[in-house]
Amino acid sequence: MSRTQIVKKLWEYIKSHNLQDPTDKRYIISDSKLKKVFKVERFSGFSMSKMLNDHLTKLDGTSCKKEKTEEEEKAEKAKKAAKRKASTKGKSGDKPKRAAPNNGFNKPMLLSPTLSTFLGDVKELSRPQVVKQIWEYIKENGLQDTSDKRYILCDDKLFSVFKTKRVHMFQMNKILADHLKTKEDVVGIKEEVIIDDPKDDIVKMELL
Repeated sequence: MSRTQIVKKLWEYIKSHNLQDPTDKRYIISDSKLKKVFKVERFSGFSMSKMLNDHLTKLDGTSCKKEKTEEEEKAEKAKKAAKRKASTKGKSGDKPKRAAPNNGFNKPMLLSPTLSTFLGDVKELSRPQVVKQIWEYIKENGLQDTSDKRYILCDDKLFSVFKTKRVHMFQMNKILADHLKTKEDVVGIKEEVIIDDPKDDIVKMELL
C-alpha cells in the first residue's frame, strides 16, 4: 500500500472515532490502537507521515526512515520558492541611489579667501565637502594628537584657518562657519565704497 493510501485510511479511522483534539484539531489524541503505532498520547497531523517511516519499507527492501515525507518535500519546496521570490524582489525592487538632496546643509557655499587658498583656490563647496577635504589633509599629514585623537594639532596651513594651534574635532564646524557664506548672504551685504568728488570730499555710497 502506498504512503498516501495509509495516511488516508488513518484519517478515516481518526475521524470515525472522533480522535481530533477539540481544543486544536491539528492534533490527534491516540486511542489504544493508535498508541501502538505512534507510541505517543498526542501528535500533530503533519507529523503523522514522518512517524509512519518506522513502519514502512520500500519494495526494494530499503528503509523509509531517512526519506522525506510528501509534506516535508512540499514545505521545503515552498521555502525555496519563497527565498527565490524574495531574492528576485530585492533585486528588482532596489531603487537607484539618489544624490544627496541640495538642502541647506549640502548646497554649495562661498568660501572665505583664507579657506579658498587652503583648499587650492576653490571658490564654492558644500559644508560636508569642506569638512571631508580638511579631514583628508589632517590624516595625510598625521595631525591628530596622538594622546587624544579627538584633537587636531594645526600646522601653519591649518592655523591660517582655525587660528589656534590645537582644535577639538567638534569645534571645527563652528569655526568653519566664519569661512562659509551662502550666495544669498553675500548678495544681501551692503558694501561701502569710498570715492572722491571734485571737491576732494569723501562721499560714502551704499550698494545693495
